[in-house]
Amino acid sequence: MIRIAAATAAAGPLAIRPWTRDDAEAVRALVVASADHLAPWMPWVGDWTAPDCDPRAVIEPLVAEWERRERYHGGIYLDGALIGSVGIVDRVGPDALEVGYWLAPDATGRGHATAATALAVDLAFTDPDVERVVILHDEANVRSGGVPRRLGFADRGTGPERAGLGAPGGSGVERAWELARADWSGYASRA
Repeated sequence: MIRIAAATAAAGPLAIRPWTRDDAEAVRALVVASADHLAPWMPWVGDWTAPDCDPRAVIEPLVAEWERRERYHGGIYLDGALIGSVGIVDRVGPDALEVGYWLAPDATGRGHATAATALAVDLAFTDPDVERVVILHDEANVRSGGVPRRLGFADRGTGPERAGLGAPGGSGVERAWELARADWSGYASRA
């Protein structure tokens, strides 16, 4: 269970918040527009891009997971416009949460993923049981590794990807990054 103290976070024009059922069409439109950029790394892209996709049916389990506080699935917004997604999941240990992120291709290279991830780390550390935040990505997705590096995460090396998480462009080798609560001074000092 995720026991973060807030669901939303913002800094300047950038904000993160959990998906709602009303976000379904906007999420689908962004994923479809970003499919070539995301598909090599995100195996779930096909769920959103299928011609017969019902976006409300795809987003429903994601919203329900947040309502049950099992996983946080949300959007990254810049001046109110959806530019990507952030997730906070409980699958890396009893005292840790994992943070994940992606951006539309036209939003990359401007620090938005780093800033949104910093906001997600802030949220994760509001859970009193969380002592570590972890970021995992395929070793071949070099750009994804820039986010934890810029935020001060320690590189914990590589290992085989978890079953079922591999993506078409992936190497099958997962890189792990970790940040201890004691080493995090908050969004303002890192983003």
